[in-house]
Amino acid sequence: MPGGRELVRVADWAPGELLYSLEARTQRDCVIGDPRAALWRLLGSRTVIPSADLPCHLLQAFGRFGQYAGFSSVEDLIARTTLYPYFTFFMPRLRTAQVLERARSGKGNGLKTFMGLVANRFGASVSLRYCERCARAYLRGFGDVPWLRSHQLPGVCVCWRHGEPLHALPKQSSMSHRQRLTTALAASGAVCLEPQSLRHAVRFANLSHSILQAGSIGRSGDRHAKAYWRALKHRDFTRGNKQIRWSALSQALLAGAVCSEDAALVGQLNLCAKEPPGWLRSLLGGRPTQAHPMCHLALIDVLFDSLSGFLDAQSDDDRALVEQIPALTPGDTAEIAGLIADASLSCRQVANTCGLSVSTIAKRRRQLGVPVSARPKTVTVHLVQSVQADLISGANPSEVARRHNLSSSSVYRILSSPALAATHKAKRFASARDAYRKQWLRKISKAPAARVADLRRTGGASYTWLRRHDPAWLDAHLPSRTLS
Repeated sequence: MPGGRELVRVADWAPGELLYSLEARTQRDCVIGDPRAALWRLLGSRTVIPSADLPCHLLQAFGRFGQYAGFSSVEDLIARTTLYPYFTFFMPRLRTAQVLERARSGKGNGLKTFMGLVANRFGASVSLRYCERCARAYLRGFGDVPWLRSHQLPGVCVCWRHGEPLHALPKQSSMSHRQRLTTALAASGAVCLEPQSLRHAVRFANLSHSILQAGSIGRSGDRHAKAYWRALKHRDFTRGNKQIRWSALSQALLAGAVCSEDAALVGQLNLCAKEPPGWLRSLLGGRPTQAHPMCHLALIDVLFDSLSGFLDAQSDDDRALVEQIPALTPGDTAEIAGLIADASLSCRQVANTCGLSVSTIAKRRRQLGVPVSARPKTVTVHLVQSVQADLISGANPSEVARRHNLSSSSVYRILSSPALAATHKAKRFASARDAYRKQWLRKISKAPAARVADLRRTGGASYTWLRRHDPAWLDAHLPSRTLS
């Protein structure tokens, strides 16, 4: 279909296609030979590395070609063409929002480290994979062969749909030119993956695919930990209240579909250790440490048999919370109840999400026994009025915070009132406008016969600001031009 200003044509998106694949096919259809020129037209940057699993510059991608490929928003682009739904499935809402914000508008520097993928030793690179039967089916029905999302999931070596081994290219980090976009039709040197047990590999591929399709559920580590502990007790993997029968659990994990295929994965999960490894203690303790989805998959495969069983176990918690908490918003009670019970979120974060007051959230949490930190009131009514007066006068929020011995967040919280924010912005704009006007008139008075180019070299800041924000006044106060 037709593209935007930078692209002649945007390739049609194939169902299940990876964003990297759509970029590669669009570059091919537009006949852009230079990889850096292609990245500039697609993502607005010549230096970005086009990651196959966790891409960045997604706002630019949506504006330059995503909207022409049939996506309604950046969120829609992320949900349907990237692996972010898989990696954020077990993350709490706040962490997911931080990750997606970096992906939308950031360069992606340190993103995989921030997500815990590097610390978990599972590898932060991906090798592009494809299924021969899927390739033939897409070529017949779609006319092209895309890279599919479900084939690029970590640890997956067979097609979840056909149960056949995948063909894999070398890892993206080992390629000689990592900025080159490779289409599936032009791929060469692919190696057929050979699973030890096809039955286990297909089971694991289906479990991974179901998580990708489900997307982020936004529940905290505490919610996951409760579901895991109940399942461990039910399957007799515990001794007493909080002791794990690690020898029995490790044997079950070694025989499961996740770990039986990959000896390296057994070492990464440290399943042969004499004591429960750190990742398991973190999951069962509900700690904020971000574990790789493979850690969760290993437990879910052994304890719940399927993703639906794991979600049903957490739905029991939702129903119990709903019975304890009076209805807040009709039709949305379970979600709000989950947010209130999530101790990793502050009362203010929950209040902003639910549209309720902080006092209401704190009261509900005390009823449930969720710890609420005491915060003595130091911002009095008189202090708020003084801060408002300073902000109305156009003072800088940082200066106001220092003047009244407050934190910047407290000042910005007072400034969040729409009327006050509009007044403060107008006052700051007027002050800046008057200051730049005076600077410009002063320069003209010192050199009335100078050219505009000369004045810009000596005082470019005032000219640039006025050209952007006050062009009519600037045009009326340019130096008089003489005919040569």
